[in-house]
Amino acid sequence: MVDGLEQSMNVKHRVIVQLSKTTPEDNGRYAPITSIFQAPLRPEKNDPYIAVDYNVLLINKNQSNYFSGLNKQQLQFDCVCNGFEARARQELSNMMDQVFLKHQNCCMIRCTAFRDNSVAVLNHLLVVEVNKRLQANHMTLHNIKVELYELRKFDVVNLLGNSVKEKRFQGTMDLQKWLNNDYVHLVSSVQGHACLDIVFSYADRRHRVFSVKFAYMQFVASKLDTEARAVLRNRLENIHKKPRGNNTVLMDTIRDYLSSRNNMKLWMFFDIPVYKNSINLSDEMVKIASAAYTGFENMLSGSKSQESTGDLEIVLPYDDLVAEDPLYLKSLQTKKFTTAIASSMTEYNNLSTWYTKIDESFQHVVATMQAYYDCKYNIRIKRLCSDLHRMMAYNEFETVADDKDLSSLYSEEDQSEESIHLLKNCLLEYRNAVAIFRSLIDEISQSKRYESLKVYLRTKNFDLLRNSMDFKMKKLLECQKGLARTINDEMDLIKSLKNPNTVDKN
Repeated sequence: MVDGLEQSMNVKHRVIVQLSKTTPEDNGRYAPITSIFQAPLRPEKNDPYIAVDYNVLLINKNQSNYFSGLNKQQLQFDCVCNGFEARARQELSNMMDQVFLKHQNCCMIRCTAFRDNSVAVLNHLLVVEVNKRLQANHMTLHNIKVELYELRKFDVVNLLGNSVKEKRFQGTMDLQKWLNNDYVHLVSSVQGHACLDIVFSYADRRHRVFSVKFAYMQFVASKLDTEARAVLRNRLENIHKKPRGNNTVLMDTIRDYLSSRNNMKLWMFFDIPVYKNSINLSDEMVKIASAAYTGFENMLSGSKSQESTGDLEIVLPYDDLVAEDPLYLKSLQTKKFTTAIASSMTEYNNLSTWYTKIDESFQHVVATMQAYYDCKYNIRIKRLCSDLHRMMAYNEFETVADDKDLSSLYSEEDQSEESIHLLKNCLLEYRNAVAIFRSLIDEISQSKRYESLKVYLRTKNFDLLRNSMDFKMKKLLECQKGLARTINDEMDLIKSLKNPNTVDKN
């Protein structure tokens, strides 16, 4: 898969669809969390879109307004992912490898549903990812040049307004300070659309000096009106043709990055919401993403139309007028998608079944884990407190008559077969639950759905570890409180015995 990705990146621009359940309320106006870094999410049955493979997006006709006439369908992109899972991280990593290892100019164009904070994305890309490559490849960073525009360098807004002068930084630390301070204030005044042009000047281990450009562009789908979205779809789908008629500043900017003088590879990320009440906007974003994928494929092939390739059927983005023609829709439905509908339903049902099995097994492990820790720590906490009581009650200076007196130092709980039996049963049930969960993982690893489920499995493994730590912490706190009470009781008893007023004078 990695070799295929590398080959694909060398010859074409890429379109990545990332499904997100981050709402505008979650993001807030300038929230530090951005939807692109949302944790891997589990697809729900009522989601309008579901990632079923590395590059296949399944459409739920019952939830999607635009695609409802076509039943369930599959769309193909370069990458489709649920939240910020491994494949999304790999795409970002591959993009930065192109900049620093291939010395290739690159551009990341990010389409979000709503205005969110891009600082987290830029810190990750321009600081964390850059530092990794500099250290791993023994490179020396000379300087970083940065230019920020609202949308386009030569637009009237940037020429006549308070345009940002060129910034230069000696290292990533200085750049990070600027991103977290000045950049936040600068982008707060714009509509969510912004462009950032960065030029990295660095030397490799052989002291060869390179200057490579990386551009970051972000636009907000909800800020575009109906006409702007239609123009954007049409221009992206026909990106290989000379533009005619109306154009937009947004599309002009994208064309600037695609021009031969820039020699850039593009990564287009679409953060598509799949929560309730986002259907119309989600459909619009999927249409734009599909148009971009088709346009980039056309650029690669040089043809004027996109044909289906491989075993997967691809839903083409339609022209608005043609898409409303019922005869055209009917012909597409009957001629092209009959096989795709059946396979899509089967794939979705199989995937849904695996997710259900994982969740049920996970909940069983958590329940038995909690029961085991409750039993284990309750018994041992009582024993600790009991030992402390007996230790304080026993006077080593008194004469012990026989071994029977010594036996009184030991609690009956220590020899309680019932407690031991209960603990063993809890441990056995816990181990059985873990064995079932591991067996399920082995079964999934041998199935065709492993690539789609492996990130979710890793998340569940991490959750089990976190649950184990939480249970232990809870019991340690109970132990701490129990011992504290016992120690306080013993100290109060000693203090009362030391008080002369309590001594028996008879």
